[in-house]
Amino acid sequence: MVSINSNNKRFIRMPFMKVKGIFFVGILFSCITSYAQFFTPIENAFQDETPSLDLKYETRNSFIGSKYARINALRIGVNFDQTFKVGLSYNWLSSRINDSIRIDDQSMVYARYRLMYVAPYADWVYYLDDKWKVSILAMVGAGVTHFGYEGENYKSHFLLLYEPYMSAERRVLKYFGIGAGIGFRLALIGDQYTKQRINSPIYILKAALYLDDLRAALNTRTR
Repeated sequence: MVSINSNNKRFIRMPFMKVKGIFFVGILFSCITSYAQFFTPIENAFQDETPSLDLKYETRNSFIGSKYARINALRIGVNFDQTFKVGLSYNWLSSRINDSIRIDDQSMVYARYRLMYVAPYADWVYYLDDKWKVSILAMVGAGVTHFGYEGENYKSHFLLLYEPYMSAERRVLKYFGIGAGIGFRLALIGDQYTKQRINSPIYILKAALYLDDLRAALNTRTR
C-alpha cells in the first residue's frame, strides 16, 4: 500500500516538475529576448549630458498588521532624460500605530511603533506620451524600528526591506496631472513583530505639477 502511494506521488510529481522547468525556460527566454526593449531606453537616457534634479515628496498608503499605515518619503536624485531616475530616499512612518509591549519581566505598556529607513531607488518611465506616463520604481531600504514610550525607545531592531511599485499618471490639464499606483512592501530582515506585520500591499494616489513645462512656457513668454 505504501509503495503504491509512493509511486502515485512520484508519477504526479514528474509532470509537475516538467511543467515548472518549461515555465522557467519560457521566462528566461522572454527575459533574454526583451533585453533590448528593457535596457536600450535606459542606456540612451544615460547619454543625457545635462540630467536634471529629481526632488520629490510623496506619501505611500499601506497597512501594518490590520491598521492603516502612511509612509512619507523625501526623494532626491538625478533625472536622466525624463526616462530614468536614480537617487536616495528617506522614509518614515507618520501614522500612529500603538501596541502592547513588555518592557521588563513584569510590566506591559501601550507604546507607539516607529519605523524609518533610507533607501536607494531606481525609477524607470517605460511608457510616455502627451497624456500618459507609466513607470516602475524599486527600492531596497535599510533602517530601524522601535517602540516609543515616555520619551524612551524600546526594542530597537535593524530592518531591511524591498519595495517595488508601478504607477500610472494622466495629464488632465496643460500643467497638471493625476495618477495612482500599486505595489508591495516585503521585510527581508527584521524582528519577529515587524516581519509578521509590515509585509503589505502599497497603494498611491498622487497629483503632479509639470514644473519643467511651466518653466519653459514662462521663459518663452519673457523673451
